[in-house]
Amino acid sequence: MRELTYNATNRILYQAVDTKRLVRYHPIRATSEMRLLYLTPKVASILRGEANEKIGFPGLETEVLVGRFCSGHLVTVSLLGRNTKSPDFEKLEGIDEVWAICARKPKSSQVRVFGRFAAPGVFVGLQMHERIDLASRYKYNSVASTIPQQWSDLFGNLDPFRATKVEDYFGGVVRNVDED
Repeated sequence: MRELTYNATNRILYQAVDTKRLVRYHPIRATSEMRLLYLTPKVASILRGEANEKIGFPGLETEVLVGRFCSGHLVTVSLLGRNTKSPDFEKLEGIDEVWAICARKPKSSQVRVFGRFAAPGVFVGLQMHERIDLASRYKYNSVASTIPQQWSDLFGNLDPFRATKVEDYFGGVVRNVDED
């Protein structure tokens, strides 16, 4: 299991976990954890199927995607945010360092987990929404634009991780669909 080396970002993450504002999410069948996923308790509860808000969770396809991410296996990524190649992760256009995990299967219950990277390979998911509820690009961006304030409420003045290359965000095996 991958452990973070000590630094200010890690201390802030550990404090958020200790105060139960975040939970470290462990996929059901991850063989190892090269990347880390932290979620709000509400999002983690939905993904585990403990909350009745989203029928059908835990979802096999969503759990496979999360497991591939955490294990360092192949995930597809777009830094452009409007890619027609259906990436697993997309950096949203025009919103400072906000990303969406795009669980696209089954088609009837696609979800998006919005969040930011705290460090290379460390994603913090703050909100989860069904894609159908986000409907238009305006609604999608409106919901996603609340993430920076939620991040600030949780972490104070901690900046999200910033990079220019997909590999710097993810490590492990990753394919940038913008270059296909």
